[in-house]
Amino acid sequence: MQHARRIGLRAIVLAYLAVTLLGLRAAMTHRVPQLPFLHAAVFFSYAMAAPYQGDTWWNGALAAEGRHPDGTWEAIELTPYFPMGNGEANARMFLRSLKPAGRRFAAAVDIGLQLQAREAEQGRTYDRVRVLWEEWPRSPEGFAALRREPYFTLRRVIADVE
Repeated sequence: MQHARRIGLRAIVLAYLAVTLLGLRAAMTHRVPQLPFLHAAVFFSYAMAAPYQGDTWWNGALAAEGRHPDGTWEAIELTPYFPMGNGEANARMFLRSLKPAGRRFAAAVDIGLQLQAREAEQGRTYDRVRVLWEEWPRSPEGFAALRREPYFTLRRVIADVE
């Protein structure tokens, strides 16, 4: 009886580990097993692995710059515009819900227009605002450790608003 109980507990633990690993695989590759009973179990485990869905080998962030009438560019601090926690702010900055390129570009234009209006309300008038996407390598020293331009940071303009 004791031997059967031990085997049963080990089987439960192994099944849990297998379903958890399949859930992590589903989160990373977006491939879920098609067997009906396994699909339900993996979908339950999928939620635990959700933070790894957008994992990449690089760090990235949304950035913005405003041009003064004299032609000088100034970085616009985006932190006040994303007052939520880091995870939520990151999801919003990545514009993950707007996967198609056209919708993502349209959203970046909207962000540029809103930034220009909100900054003007604060007394910072820009005749032009550009929204950028910046990427840089990961570092064990922290998220922004290698965010150094021009050496490690790749910058792409995704919207330019006048």
